[in-house]
Amino acid sequence: SGDQCSRIKAEILVFRAHVEFMMMRSHASVKDGLGIILYDTLDEMSIATKDTERNTLEQCWDAIERDARFAIEHLPEPATAAGRVHRYAAVALLARAMLYAERYDKALEAVTVVEGSNLYGYLDDYDSIFKSVDNSEVIWGFAYASGTLTHSFDLNYSMPGDYCLSGSKGGGWAGPTQEFVDAFDRADGTPYTIDGDRFITNENIGGRDPRLACCVLYNGAVWKDRPLECFEGGVDQKYMPYGSVNSPGNTVTGYYMRKLLDESNSDFQLNGSSQCWPEYRYAELELIKAECLAHNGKYDEARVVLSELRKVRFGREDVATAEISSWDSALDAILHERMIELCYEGHRFWDLRRTGRAKAVLDGRKYTGVLWRPSGSGFVAESVPADMGAHRYPDNFDRFPLPQSEISNNTKAKQNADW
Repeated sequence: SGDQCSRIKAEILVFRAHVEFMMMRSHASVKDGLGIILYDTLDEMSIATKDTERNTLEQCWDAIERDARFAIEHLPEPATAAGRVHRYAAVALLARAMLYAERYDKALEAVTVVEGSNLYGYLDDYDSIFKSVDNSEVIWGFAYASGTLTHSFDLNYSMPGDYCLSGSKGGGWAGPTQEFVDAFDRADGTPYTIDGDRFITNENIGGRDPRLACCVLYNGAVWKDRPLECFEGGVDQKYMPYGSVNSPGNTVTGYYMRKLLDESNSDFQLNGSSQCWPEYRYAELELIKAECLAHNGKYDEARVVLSELRKVRFGREDVATAEISSWDSALDAILHERMIELCYEGHRFWDLRRTGRAKAVLDGRKYTGVLWRPSGSGFVAESVPADMGAHRYPDNFDRFPLPQSEISNNTKAKQNADW
């Protein structure tokens, strides 16, 4: 039927818009005024027409908006989507894309549509957001199924003391830095300042933003009914100075990720991993709303949006929220909240880049971790480097290059400046 055809077309277009958004995020060049290459039909992608100029930034954002709006009009409500993409997924995509396009009014309008559905809202338990796509915080996500459709997240990112029945163990691919841990506020919402309680333990973690315990594992934290041994000589941290070996197989910062790992998975080698991926979350849209309001000079309203999120996450009505009186102070507060709330979800680098802050935040930085050493019946902590040298963020990182294969294959595709 016509409705079925329109729905299928809408599903195709929402995924095209999603892919085009990710390409724009990586390769669009504000300096050159160039986006990606847009194709409307398969015929336009023939060998005969392979030499094609890149479209302008505005043309590309227009195309993404156009596809998303078609999808919004023709996709069903979540209740009748039967596991397929629904209209509010397209609305969330539109909100995210319009934020990056700096079309703030359109991004704000999209957030308002999601709010008006009365289908989505905050959960009191931050941890539970990531256990299923069927909750009010997840607008749309990807569900896996144990034994039939799995991934390898736990195998890659769990700790080496996390043994499987088969003898396999976690790969420890990523270790949160001490600077990331320092970014979590105190339990009353006031900013953390470095003091004697800097290195996280079971005794002091209760004095910090509750999301820290949901996001980071540390020495002594209980995981799968055992305390983690993130100390020198412990099963979870055979400490090696950063860079001394290519693949240490364990944390070099003294910390592990917790968020997105599955504590109930007793054998991720045998079972694989089946926890979901929440692509669009209510909290992200509320943070988009705060940014749009602040851009329009509505600083008090933006602060209220941030405060409402923080009240839920901290579990207290009197939680401190930074004052907002200018665009810069708004970005300070919003980007900080996005860094914490959306951590590990793939936003931080792009947030810094799209707001022009990447060079100031990343260039010249050297990150650290903590090394715990046994001492008597306890441990002593030492700050250790987690980098061989300072990070560099050259100006051309604001626009990643087109693949050389594309440039070689398409004589009209102009490479981004400074590459």
